[in-house]
Amino acid sequence: MSLPAARRIGAQAALKANNVFRTLQKVNTPAGEGVEMTTLVEALPYFGLNQLVDCASHFGQRGRVIGPVAAEIAAEIGRRLRSTDAGVSMSQNLNAKEVTTAFYAFSKLSPQMPEYRVFYDAVADGLIERRWQLEGMKAALVGTALADTETRLSDALPAVLQPVLQNLSQSEKAREEISVDELRFLVHAAVRLPNLLSEKEIEALAECTERLVASSAFSVQAHLAVSWLRLTPPPNAKGVHLNALELCCKMLATHSKSHYPAHPLPPQGLSPAVEALLAR
Repeated sequence: MSLPAARRIGAQAALKANNVFRTLQKVNTPAGEGVEMTTLVEALPYFGLNQLVDCASHFGQRGRVIGPVAAEIAAEIGRRLRSTDAGVSMSQNLNAKEVTTAFYAFSKLSPQMPEYRVFYDAVADGLIERRWQLEGMKAALVGTALADTETRLSDALPAVLQPVLQNLSQSEKAREEISVDELRFLVHAAVRLPNLLSEKEIEALAECTERLVASSAFSVQAHLAVSWLRLTPPPNAKGVHLNALELCCKMLATHSKSHYPAHPLPPQGLSPAVEALLAR
């Protein structure tokens, strides 16, 4: 094949991919509606990483997506993260913000599909290898995505959360600068850590909660209350834990009208957490 012919074919494929991308971005419910699977599969190799991340973000915002469409997008991102070009991992072309955006967006989709695991495991491998510098809100959101999708709770989740929790327990400046959104996602994700938090870590989270919860909206207070309820403290931090939980519940009681929490309740409901609390 001549070079001009190859360029023509490449340009046609890129144009086709761009048309598919525009279709994926349409405000449909569920997202991905109207996309032909054969056309999507042919177009995906021509998508840029930023386009794949944009698709993931769009899916997460819509909440509902055509399952096979999302599965193909997840698989393509996973393949890109695992592939190498001249010995260089493609994950180095995906920055921390993009990883956070795509992973957290997919974690919000319901129902979760087994095909998403290719993407999730590729992210987890990258986290273990420290390919991305995750701090603050990015670490909290990635931790929440790992927790909610039950992805590599024994190794990837501690790798993301433990540096943040350690810094929070040691640095007054970190405790003063943390936002309430970062805090609620951090407590939420810490519930699924394989080991109990230390007394100092519980104290640091409780101190931040005491400072931030009163000025927060009902939805945020509800998320914090549920997360504290589900969190198991070490024996020497029971009092601190109960005080933080009590404060969150008292703040909820000041509202005359109930709203939804800022993050979905766990699938199993709250009864197991209540039973565990009473048993302690």
